Amino acid sequence: YYISRLGDGLDPRIEIFWTGPEICSRILSLDDTSLLSRQIHRPVLFWDNYPVNDLEMAQELHIGPYRERDIHLFRASSGVVANGMEHPESSRIAFHTIGAYLWSAENYDPENAWNIALQNVVGSKDWEVFRIFADNSRYSCLYPKESPDLAAKLHQFEFEKKYGDSDKALLVLKGILTELQKAVDLFERGLENKILQKEISPWTQKFSKGTKLLTIIYSILQKPEKFLFEELSVLFSEYQSDKIKIFADVIYPRIQDFIDSNS
Repeated sequence: YYISRLGDGLDPRIEIFWTGPEICSRILSLDDTSLLSRQIHRPVLFWDNYPVNDLEMAQELHIGPYRERDIHLFRASSGVVANGMEHPESSRIAFHTIGAYLWSAENYDPENAWNIALQNVVGSKDWEVFRIFADNSRYSCLYPKESPDLAAKLHQFEFEKKYGDSDKALLVLKGILTELQKAVDLFERGLENKILQKEISPWTQKFSKGTKLLTIIYSILQKPEKFLFEELSVLFSEYQSDKIKIFADVIYPRIQDFIDSNS
């Protein structure tokens, strides 16, 4: 009743913002958009709360691609205003993908647009290795799962360790560490994009801590020395106290289980 009366009373030249069905909407559908547009007697203008990371999202870094937006939203809306993070250089990654969606929604491919965005913002020399880090920072209202590639590889490691060949399991874990270490080394050398490097430093630092934890576990599996367990426990305590969100949902419970099972 309220929104219909508002639409009736407003001059038709005035546009009405809508965040979608949620404040930070996981999905924007054509059905919902068409319904609201009919109620307010004008096309919806989206205020899309992505990649913003304020309030309870402040520990998240929203640099994943724009997704879960119906390719036909343009049929019932006048556009999208994207709400950025307080990190302007980092926000450019998401903005690039949003621009690609708005340019041609029906041909939009999130992963391809993301690769192009990373090339443009991170730089042609660094973007592929940076993507290893970025793949572990996808969590947001648009992507409720974390670290999809890492999660799949860790699952393979756990399967081999429990049901297969322990040597093969170690090879899988070594492959994981080789990839993660590439990103750690990149940040230690420094990105071409110095502004971006500075903005994301809290996340790259915790990324390095997480990689170190997995490296210690790899060393323990090869040779379970007492000092390695002590080092793992100390570093994990530091990792727990750091509230920055970077692949924590994937490696945190696994490290906790490893410590508990070996205590």
